[in-house]
Amino acid sequence: MEIIGASINDNEILTELVIKSKLHWGYSKKEMDSCENELTITAEYLKRNNAYKLIDNRKLIVFFAYIIRNNKKVELDFFFIFPRIYW
Repeated sequence: MEIIGASINDNEILTELVIKSKLHWGYSKKEMDSCENELTITAEYLKRNNAYKLIDNRKLIVFFAYIIRNNKKVELDFFFIFPRIYW
């Protein structure tokens, strides 16, 4: 198992992870559609922020990202786990 930095080319697989994770917890299509922009991981987002992947046996398991607001404040922006059914 290893944690590695996400690259700008990971945006589609990370968006898939975020959406599948949300769907696993029973969010409706209407709810998902209403927050589609917030759940889409763009290459630009990955370029500007601290984003990481946890990989196990070559499979993406976790995506997380944080934003450093200042020298005293860091915010967790994303933390999503692929539901076990996709491992």
